[in-house]
Amino acid sequence: MYCLFFPVDPQVQKAEPRYYSLVAPFRQEGITIKLTARDVKLVEYASTKRVYKAKLHSKLFGDSPRRVVCKCATGPQIKSLLHEATVYQSKLTDLQGVYVPRYVGIFHGEHPDGYDVAIMVLEDGGQAIKYMLKYTPLYFRQRVVGALLKIHHAGVVHNDFTDRHIIAKKLADLNPERPWYPMIVDFGEARVDHDCPYKDNKVETYIRVPARADFKCAELYVACRDTA
Repeated sequence: MYCLFFPVDPQVQKAEPRYYSLVAPFRQEGITIKLTARDVKLVEYASTKRVYKAKLHSKLFGDSPRRVVCKCATGPQIKSLLHEATVYQSKLTDLQGVYVPRYVGIFHGEHPDGYDVAIMVLEDGGQAIKYMLKYTPLYFRQRVVGALLKIHHAGVVHNDFTDRHIIAKKLADLNPERPWYPMIVDFGEARVDHDCPYKDNKVETYIRVPARADFKCAELYVACRDTA
C-alpha cells in the first residue's frame, strides 16, 4: 500500500508540521510504502484546487528526495483531478518525462477538518514560462507545438491549451544554444478519443496560414495561429 503523508496546513511553515495520510487506490501490496511531502510551497491557488511544489521523501529514493508537484483538489474539483490522473496513466504513458511530466500517483484521504481530498503527484518538470509563448524564441515555440502534436497523436485533445499550461526546464548541457525544453501540463479538461487528422510529425513555419477549413484539427490550428 502506498501512503502519502502531507502537511495538514502546508501554508504555515513549521519545523515539525502535522501530517495526515492519503492512500493510493488499487495499490494494496502487503507492505506499506511511505511517501512524505516536505518543504511544501504554494504555487497556485483556487477555491477548491491548490498546487504545491515539494520534496518527496521515501526509502524508495534513498538520500535523494524527488522534486515534485502536488495538485490538491477538494469538492467538485476531485472529479477533474481523477480524470487527469487517468489520462496520465493511460494515453500519456509513453510521453512522460519528455513532453509531459512523469506521473507518480493519485492519493485519496480525509483532511483532519473533515472533508475529502485528492492529491495527484507529478515529478517537477520545470517552471512556468515568464512570457507569452508567441514572444519566446522560435525553437522553443516549435518544441511546444511538437509536444502538442505528440499529445494529439497519442489520442488526446488538451481542451485548455494556453500559455499558463506550459512549463520549461533549462538543459544547457544537452543543448547550450537552445537550452529551454517545454512540457505541457493540466489535462483536467482533456478529451481522450482523438484521432488527429493532422498526421505529419511536425508543423512547418513561415508559410502561408492555411484556411481553417483546410486544417482539420481545431486545437492545433488555433495553437499554431494564435498561441505560438
